[in-house]
Amino acid sequence: LVLQKEDDPNLPSQMVYFGSTSKVALEEFFCSAYGPHSKPDEYTWPDYLGTLQGGRHMSDTGPRPPGTPTSAADLAARFKAHRFGKQLGEAISRQNHLELNPRIRASVEAHHRDARPAIALASPTDHFDSRQRSPELEKAQTRLIKASFATQLRVAISKEWTLLRTRKRDTAVAIGSTVVMGLFLGFLFFQLPETLERAFERTGVALMITLLSAVSVFTVVPTMMGDREVMYLQTKNNMYRGSVFFLAKAIVELPLQVVKSVLSAAMIPTRTGLQLDGDRWVYFCVCHFMLAVAAINMVKGFIFLGTGLFQGYLAGFFSLATMMLLNGFMLPMAKQGWWLRWFAYVNPLQWGFTGLIINEFDGPGGVIIDGGSYRVEQLKIDYDTDFKWAAVAINAGLALAGVAFGCWVCETVRHDGKPRTVRYHVPNSHTTEAATKDDAYPLDTDVVTVTVRPTSEPRQTNTAYFTFKNVSYTVDVPMSEKRPDGKLKILNKVSGFATPGMMIALIGTSGAGKTTLLDVLARRKTSGYIEGEILVNGVPQDNSFSRVCGYVEQTDMHIRRATISEAFMFAARLGRPPGETTAELKAVVSSVIKVLELELLEHAMIGSPRSSTGISPEAMKRVTMGVELVTDPAILFLDEPTSGLDTSGCLLVANVARNIARSGKIVICTMHQPSRMVLEAFDTLLLMKRGGNTVYFGPIGPASRDLVGYFESNGSRPFPRDANPAEVILEVAGSRDVDWSAEKWVLSDRAAALLESLDHNASGIVPAGCLPILFEHTIAAGPGVQLAELLKRQSIAMWRNPGTTIGLMYAACYPAVLHDRVTVCESHGR
Repeated sequence: LVLQKEDDPNLPSQMVYFGSTSKVALEEFFCSAYGPHSKPDEYTWPDYLGTLQGGRHMSDTGPRPPGTPTSAADLAARFKAHRFGKQLGEAISRQNHLELNPRIRASVEAHHRDARPAIALASPTDHFDSRQRSPELEKAQTRLIKASFATQLRVAISKEWTLLRTRKRDTAVAIGSTVVMGLFLGFLFFQLPETLERAFERTGVALMITLLSAVSVFTVVPTMMGDREVMYLQTKNNMYRGSVFFLAKAIVELPLQVVKSVLSAAMIPTRTGLQLDGDRWVYFCVCHFMLAVAAINMVKGFIFLGTGLFQGYLAGFFSLATMMLLNGFMLPMAKQGWWLRWFAYVNPLQWGFTGLIINEFDGPGGVIIDGGSYRVEQLKIDYDTDFKWAAVAINAGLALAGVAFGCWVCETVRHDGKPRTVRYHVPNSHTTEAATKDDAYPLDTDVVTVTVRPTSEPRQTNTAYFTFKNVSYTVDVPMSEKRPDGKLKILNKVSGFATPGMMIALIGTSGAGKTTLLDVLARRKTSGYIEGEILVNGVPQDNSFSRVCGYVEQTDMHIRRATISEAFMFAARLGRPPGETTAELKAVVSSVIKVLELELLEHAMIGSPRSSTGISPEAMKRVTMGVELVTDPAILFLDEPTSGLDTSGCLLVANVARNIARSGKIVICTMHQPSRMVLEAFDTLLLMKRGGNTVYFGPIGPASRDLVGYFESNGSRPFPRDANPAEVILEVAGSRDVDWSAEKWVLSDRAAALLESLDHNASGIVPAGCLPILFEHTIAAGPGVQLAELLKRQSIAMWRNPGTTIGLMYAACYPAVLHDRVTVCESHGR
């Protein structure tokens, strides 16, 4: 199935082919549309089909021959008129398309025979057009889950229990915090005397116990929100219901809560001098357990109401703040007005506090004061002694209510729906473009071109000649029979060089050490043992090397509320030498934006890869490159910049990297398995295999002729003409059936010539008179500039995120307003 987009981003994509993947079928249709030689020989069919746009191939920049498609819609019409399109239409209209494969048809019939009754489709066209689905089908979504509720719950409990065992750090933090707070309360209220003057402090102990029981839920909020995202995906795939997710979490956490309650009961009452005679210690354990279960599940339900992590924290804070202020300590329930008292009846902290007070002050225990009179007259808790067990029962009911509330939230409230829109504002313009993440993608792909062309770049102040010889890297591992010395060598005598304008593609099989080598060359490793020689302009690296190079990580991390131009300006002010004027910095930023082909998105919000708003993935990768590029590095390291991108995105990133190299910089890039077009955008290849051994270092050559010639001359099987050379060399280097050891490279003439050129302080590569690149400070900007820029960036981010700012204001004002209302009620005696 081939989809093609139009040159105009406002037009929808078109289906231009649906049929066999065989070479014969593809050539029959596309050659009939574009001519017999429309696909260049150096392109594989996936590369060719992935770069179709607007009715033409990206490399086809000349005038269109008469009769060829002029748009994606024109090519789609050609397909409908072709025999493949007619066969598809006839099969769909007769609804016998499953007869094309009897095995698939038998499998589908067996599935429908064994499945539970489902809602029938209203008409045959509903199968192909989701907009025509009946409301009954939407309402019956949960009926599509084949497993029963009990089976779902059993499997979900097993999954949550496995997660609990694997998240040992979270469990240790939960138990450790309970022990620490228990010891803290024990020392703070150590052995309280049984006098009237210290009765208030005993009440304070009960208050702190109730508060700490509920606050512990906030230690696992990030983990909970991450699990919720997984739940959204799995419930969307009809694996289980949302209520099962919350219920399973509540059940699995019960044993952990039992341990925490027993630990609290073992430390707090004994250290503070609370009453322990009779059943009071047992009651303390039971009351603490039910209080914690009820409060935690209720607060978790409110947290899951939040759209994101911050909103979840706010929702949990508001709910917990209300519980704490109305728990009966500051204002007894008897004095609360009708508009507050209703909440006291569903407040687990209120009933937990009441039960602990009755347990402490009632019955025999040798207290000098009359505890019953104290709690009735001072705390307004006018219940019988036996009511403390009723308070536990009420909290048990509230625990069930909290679980039910959380199940309802997970079942009905979702925050993974349709992506929101992000607006791009261009100064000095009266127009505003709005686009979702999907809509934003075409905005920056209409400038994609296969032709590599030099562009005007920011001024080059650093010229580097980079060499590395016999670089090895070893790490410590546990000693074993296989490694008795406790050492693991990840890189084994890797050598190479890079001169200004050179692009090196670092490719290797899984476990070859590509990223490790990149980190070693960029001085990013903080542990292990590095051997060998790494020179810049003939001298060793020092601590200022971070100002010589830029490192583009695989993960794109940016301030999501900043625009592209603002992110570049921030990096330029902090990374470039001081003394440059604002006009000069703006000129640098504008030039970098032009190099990266981001003119159409210059004032766009960057967004986040994990959110539904922002720029496209390949545009974000170019932004990550630009943040490093504005600091004018002599060497640019890129860690798999094409990962997760489609064919056109990979080509665009490779084109941008080529433009950067053409400006006189060194580009060293790791890649997983590049396409043929991406590979040939580079001029040099460093191929590695497992164990950190070099297989090849040298030029790729036009149409990969140098690379292919080396392998074929050393016993490799012939390369197919239409094959991707990267796939073939990775297969040869990683295959156990082919004798292609690293010794072939070590004993080759190329390796000998490389080591000879690297000898004698790299005299064969570094030109005479080349000065070392030295910086007085490792950080370009001073503390004042750093503080000013960070304050400016954070202020802009807060201004563009009013929801967070308003939420923080509410969080600051809400407890004060509620406390004021409570004080008013108390002053009026109601």
